[in-house]
Amino acid sequence: MSKLHDARMKLRGELEAPPALRRFGSGWISGVLGLVLGIAGLLLVISLIAPGIFAIPQTETLRDNPCIASPFISP
Repeated sequence: MSKLHDARMKLRGELEAPPALRRFGSGWISGVLGLVLGIAGLLLVISLIAPGIFAIPQTETLRDNPCIASPFISP
C-alpha cells in the first residue's frame, strides 16, 4: 500500500475512535477545532485577496470593513 493510503487510514482510525479515547483533556477536541478554524481562516483570507474568483456576496461586508480587510488589501 502507498504511504498516502496508510496515512489516510491512520487519520480515519483516529477520527472514528470510540468516545472513551476522545475524552475531554486528551487534545482531540482542540485539535479538530483548531484545524476547522484554521481552514476557515485560510479560506477567508483567500476570498479577501482574490474576491473576483473566491468571494461570495456575504463576505462583501468583511471586505468593506477596514479593521478586517486592511492587512490583506493593498490600496
